[in-house]
Amino acid sequence: MAVLSLIEREMEKRKWMSEDEVLEAFAIGQSLPGAVAANTTAFISMRLSGWLGAALSTLTFVLPSFLLILAAALAYPYFRHLPRMDALFQGLTAAVVGLILALTLNLGQRAIKSAWSFGLAAFSCALLVLSGTAAIQVILLAGLIGIFTDSFQENRKRRSRKKKGKRRAGEEPPTMLCFLPWVLVSLVSAGVLWEVLRVFLTAGAITFGGGFVMLPLLEHEVVTQAGWLTSQEFADAMALGQVTPGPVVITATFIGFKAAGFTGAIVATLAIFFPSFLLASSAARYLDQFRANRPVKAFLKGLAPAVLGMLLAAAISLGRAGVVGPVGLVIAGLSCAALLWLRPNPALVVFVAGGGRLVLGYMGV
Repeated sequence: MAVLSLIEREMEKRKWMSEDEVLEAFAIGQSLPGAVAANTTAFISMRLSGWLGAALSTLTFVLPSFLLILAAALAYPYFRHLPRMDALFQGLTAAVVGLILALTLNLGQRAIKSAWSFGLAAFSCALLVLSGTAAIQVILLAGLIGIFTDSFQENRKRRSRKKKGKRRAGEEPPTMLCFLPWVLVSLVSAGVLWEVLRVFLTAGAITFGGGFVMLPLLEHEVVTQAGWLTSQEFADAMALGQVTPGPVVITATFIGFKAAGFTGAIVATLAIFFPSFLLASSAARYLDQFRANRPVKAFLKGLAPAVLGMLLAAAISLGRAGVVGPVGLVIAGLSCAALLWLRPNPALVVFVAGGGRLVLGYMGV
C-alpha cells in the first residue's frame, strides 16, 4: 500500500494519468496474480510507454529490493545465531502473523458476501492446515467452483427471463500471450534450478491477492516438499522480506539463494516477477477484453474467498513455527489490532515488534 500511494503521488505530480486511470490501474493490479505493486507498476508503464517502459519499470522496481535481500541472505548465517537474535526474529515473525491476520480480516469484509463464500474460505483453510493439500490444488478448485457457480446463476437468470443466452460483446478469450506463464510452468520440472524456476514461476502465475497469498504455496514447496529451508528459516525469510523496502515477495531472492546460490537467487526473483510483468502489461494492452471476460471474472469470484482461507492457513503455519509463548501471542495480537485500527506502515509495526521483543529478551522475558 505504501508503494501504491507513492505511485499515485507521482502520477498526480507529473500529470501522466488522471485519478480515475490510476484507480483503475490499482484495481486491475489487485485482480491479477502476483505482487500487486509490481502489477500496478507494469500496467501503468505499459499504458504510458509500451513494452520497453513496462520492462524497465519492473526491473528498476525490483532491483533495489533484490540487492538488499541478497545482502541479508549472505549475512544471515553469521548474524542469525548471535545472542538475542532468537528474540528479535520471534518479534518479527509474530508481527508478520499479526499483519497477515489483519489483511485477512480486511479482505474478508469485501470477499465474504454469502454463505457459500464463507464456506469456501473455511474449506480452503481446512484443506491446507489439516490435509496437507497443495495450495495450487486449492486455487484451481476454488476457481472452478467460481466458474461453476457463475454458470449456474447465469443459467437460472436466463431461465427466469425465458430468453436464450447470447455471448456478450467483448467476452473474447484473453490473448494467448497471457497464458505463456502457465505454459512455461508445465515445461520446467527437473534439477534444482529448474525446480526453483518452476516453484516461483508457479507462485507468480497463479496466486491472486499479493505477496502474502503466496505464503501457503511457497511454504509447501520450499519447506515441506523440497526442504530448501526449515520452518524457522522460512519464517525468518518472510520477516526479512517485510522489513526491507519493496514487495514482500522479494523473499524469493532469499529462498533462491538458500536453494542454489547466486544463480538461484536471480532465477527465483525473475521467475516470481515475470508473470506480473507479462500479465499486467497484456492487461494494459488488451484492457477492454479483460474488463468483459466472463470466465476470468468468474474464476476470480471463486478465488477471493479461497484467498482468505489460504491467508488464515499461512498465519497458522507461521504461528506454529515462529510465535513463541504468551509474549509472541500478545505481539501478534497487538500488531493485528494496530494495523486494523491505527493503520500505520506495516514495516514500522514489524520493526517495533522486533525491537520490543529484543528489549524484552535482554530483560529476561
